[in-house]
Amino acid sequence: MKKIYLIMMAAIMSLMGSLAFADFKPAVIYDMGGKFDKSFNEGVYNGIKRFTDETGIAVMEFEVTNEAQRQQAMEKMIQRGATLVLGVGFAQADAIDKVAAANPDKMFSIIDVNWLDRPNLRQYTFKEEEGSYLVGMAAAMASKTEPGEVRAAAHEDINLITLLVTGTEPGLQAKDVNGNWHDVPCKPGYITVNSGDMLAMASKGHYPSTPHRVVNPPMQENRSRYSMPLFVHPRPDVLLDKMTAEEFLNERLKEIGLK
Repeated sequence: MKKIYLIMMAAIMSLMGSLAFADFKPAVIYDMGGKFDKSFNEGVYNGIKRFTDETGIAVMEFEVTNEAQRQQAMEKMIQRGATLVLGVGFAQADAIDKVAAANPDKMFSIIDVNWLDRPNLRQYTFKEEEGSYLVGMAAAMASKTEPGEVRAAAHEDINLITLLVTGTEPGLQAKDVNGNWHDVPCKPGYITVNSGDMLAMASKGHYPSTPHRVVNPPMQENRSRYSMPLFVHPRPDVLLDKMTAEEFLNERLKEIGLK
């Protein structure tokens, strides 16, 4: 359930972009089975409740009871002013694809789908045995807000390495061993390789974990920024130093209250 919650949080937080909280109106469409189905729906419901408790942002909800309601519900949410619509489950793929195409100025996201292709649609999938996504989200959630950093405060990744395809806008910075921040080039075709905590441990500090952040752009260039990181995570039984990757991950997740 925690993985589903983190995916839901990613869907919401990554699509907020530079919108002010007052302008951000998310909506979720639960699929058939209801929001207490002991599966995706309930995981998202728990995440929505926690998100609202922590941010004060209300989330519009609708529980689908028949197939025809999927697209209708999404269109209704848009009419009610939703700026982000989240669909739960692969059965909503066709509906969300059509509604996203008809509303290019709105953002959409769907869980358990990876084959659609819309610039305003994010898709999220995961496998139970893979901790990569959880590691990346944990690093972001554990970071502390700093003045002037509205997109991602300074933090280090827990995992082995992170591969980051160039973002749609500049703003990513990395800190060197002397404490100086440097802009990471934002050019098409570039892939940034970042070393994480696990690599630092496995190499006994030869490859230190790199602090990084995404800074607020100048007001005249304040456009939404999207990026697609790949968090590379070793097998759970890999020995990093005096503990395995699984032991290290569990320890860090407990430290930041995610386990």
